[in-house]
Amino acid sequence: MSAFDEAPIAVGVDGEAASRSAVQYAALEAAAIGVPLMLVHVVAMPGDESTHAAVDRNSLLAHGRKILSESADVARATAPGVRILTDLHHGARKSELAFAARGSAKIVIGRSPTDEVDPTCTGSMAISLAEHASCPVVIVPADWHLRSDDPVLVG
Repeated sequence: MSAFDEAPIAVGVDGEAASRSAVQYAALEAAAIGVPLMLVHVVAMPGDESTHAAVDRNSLLAHGRKILSESADVARATAPGVRILTDLHHGARKSELAFAARGSAKIVIGRSPTDEVDPTCTGSMAISLAEHASCPVVIVPADWHLRSDDPVLVG
């Protein structure tokens, strides 16, 4: 088994609906190919990008751990038995997600419904990850769900 065979599928989580869909997609894929799922949350700390200094550091970290825990629950419900890792970062979200993707088979992020206004625009996070991540980037729409009647394409 090569190192790539064990490389986890990383997924950026933030507690929003698009994040939930991304977790479900990534959990199913990780289970299907037998690799771990790594949930990544980035907390913008006081002094980091777009965060007010008055926000309590411990509260932000606790909220980040809660998001990771809730995301792990979604992953377990979606793909029982998948191995789940969690990774809590702090700093600039774009660079921290790209950093967390190192060593991953791919990184998955959700696309919010606001991106539906212009389907050609996937958002600055996706563009930044595509530019800086060392692995493929998968963008999952917030309303994604697996349907049993979806056709299967074999190539």
